[in-house]
Amino acid sequence: MIPNLTVGDLTIDCADAMRARGFYARLTGWEKTVAYGCPALKTGTGMTILFAEPDTAYIPPVWPEEEGREQKQAHLDFTADDLPSAVEQAVRLGALKAVARYGEHCVTMFDTEGHPFCLCKRQEKSEFESYFKKKGYAVIPNPSVNIDCPDTKKLREFYAALTGWDTAFHPAALVTGDGMVVHFMQADFEYIPPVWPEEEGRQQKHMHFNFQVDDLTAAVEEAVRLGGSKAARQYGADHFVTMLDPDGHPFCLCKRSGYMRMKKKKPKMILFDYGHTLLYEPGFDTLRGEEALFKYIISNKNNLTPKQANDFSQALFAEIGLVRETGLEMHERQFQRFLYEYLEIELSVSLPEAEKIFWDNTSAGAIMPNADRIIDYINANGIRSGVISNIGWSGTALEERLNRLLPRNTFEFVIASSEYMFRKPNVMLFELALKKAGLSCGDVWFCGDNIKADIEGSASAGIFPVWYEDETVENPWRGQYNQTLPECEHLHIHDWTELIDVLEESDASEGLR
Repeated sequence: MIPNLTVGDLTIDCADAMRARGFYARLTGWEKTVAYGCPALKTGTGMTILFAEPDTAYIPPVWPEEEGREQKQAHLDFTADDLPSAVEQAVRLGALKAVARYGEHCVTMFDTEGHPFCLCKRQEKSEFESYFKKKGYAVIPNPSVNIDCPDTKKLREFYAALTGWDTAFHPAALVTGDGMVVHFMQADFEYIPPVWPEEEGRQQKHMHFNFQVDDLTAAVEEAVRLGGSKAARQYGADHFVTMLDPDGHPFCLCKRSGYMRMKKKKPKMILFDYGHTLLYEPGFDTLRGEEALFKYIISNKNNLTPKQANDFSQALFAEIGLVRETGLEMHERQFQRFLYEYLEIELSVSLPEAEKIFWDNTSAGAIMPNADRIIDYINANGIRSGVISNIGWSGTALEERLNRLLPRNTFEFVIASSEYMFRKPNVMLFELALKKAGLSCGDVWFCGDNIKADIEGSASAGIFPVWYEDETVENPWRGQYNQTLPECEHLHIHDWTELIDVLEESDASEGLR
């Protein structure tokens, strides 16, 4: 048995995580929350259920099973006093009632993602109720989890030995420490184990447990000794390990550290990246910027057109980009000074004015979804804030844009790489921010969209990283700089409201201490 093993969460794969969470929240009344950047629910017993969108296209299972079709791997059961009313409510909320039915006391439904789940009539004097009343429960805690397998006895014995869960309830089930029933259901069809990592056209896992452990290395060794195996590919660095049980179901052993502790401590300060984190630049068009600036020309010796100037500018910028890749930054005003002097173009406006005219006409900028809400939230809750951006525009121009589009911000400082020579992920930029704030790294979080520059960069300074990955706004650079997962502990969110939920949870946790 793994000492002090607890259920961190049950993760349910789906096509639309927010839709799935919304359905189950309305069905059960469970509290909405966010965990590890995923939409989640807190059940009545305190267990967390995560809703995650897999990397490959999610395929809903077929039930009853059909040869060659996607199989369910696990499903949830819920008990209800009034079964017909429960079925009607589930249908109103978006569920479908299965055509097939086995037994008069249970109805099989399909949730919004196509997962089967069962609504079962609560039998007051059944073996279920008598057992749970002895344990101090008024009714069977919802939900119970049913895991398909080719051999009930074998898989039950594995999980009993792994977890130490109660075996006294039923010969085909275990009961977790918080009273959840886990059934092991021997398939009456040819069971096909899931393939992980997912492969297109192969059986998917659909659901898996994440267990929290104190000693990850020892826990993995014990799981292997009991009959589990370590998955061939791993993504959790030294934070979690993906395992396969004897029948091929994936489960994760997660080190009880890092974010589990961090999420209970509200930060004193949150630092933000700029582009595609707080603001973005829709319709970015440098030719439009040149055309606007050409209105201020007082001398153009070579009679260049805006397009000719822009073509030369873009070719020059591409050359300078090679320098930026080394981690050094270029200042836009230096670039413009060289560009127009070299092209023998004289402007009637100063370099700061030229920079603003060019940038504003290239793109006026826009706020990322709910960026104003996170700014309002941290202001209202006494959390300090600042900005660190990899950007060629001057710090003055960047501050002007931030103030124009996020007028309620209270940023204490804005560090633009153009003013400080270095680009993220250089650790000195993050250390500089800590010096400006007068805080230690443990009191600060950093939010950004670039895995290498923002997430791994801030982590290298000991700052807790929040990977913000919005998927609603077009980002032409996302595929270039986010080709692998972060190799550090982090929080992953897709919307600023998720961070608000995490911070609210931090407040609640602090109130309990």
